Amino acid sequence: MIDKYRFLDLDKTTKPVMHSFIWKSMSKGNKVNDELFNIYIALKKHKLIDITTAKSVFQDAFRGLELKNIKKKINWTGSFRLLIYFIARLSHRQHIISKTNDQWKRLEKVFLWNKKPINPRICANVHSNLYTSYSEPKDAIIIEDILRKLF
Repeated sequence: MIDKYRFLDLDKTTKPVMHSFIWKSMSKGNKVNDELFNIYIALKKHKLIDITTAKSVFQDAFRGLELKNIKKKINWTGSFRLLIYFIARLSHRQHIISKTNDQWKRLEKVFLWNKKPINPRICANVHSNLYTSYSEPKDAIIIEDILRKLF
């Protein structure tokens, strides 16, 4: 019976995804660019994004820009499960405003995984299994530490 609900139908969204993620600061007094910069630095330090990723490329992925204006994608170099966990945690903590179906399509447009394109259907599948597995992804504590430092 569980298998019936295992995959999300990503084709049933009402509008095509036109914009990148939208960052929402959760702490009073924090500036969006400062928070994004701190995350950017931490992800590079832990080798979760390619060291050649420019700050502007990273920030554009979370500024709600029209996707047609995004020329370069962020190359995630950590595990695929950790990338899905990262986006899921940002959404859960309401740092990004996105419907679950849309967030995987946005992810496809602004991220690569080890220089390969991302498939939104696989993202949805990994996400649905993420919280039914026996453990969080390896290195999930890094993501949690990065996000805790925002407050």
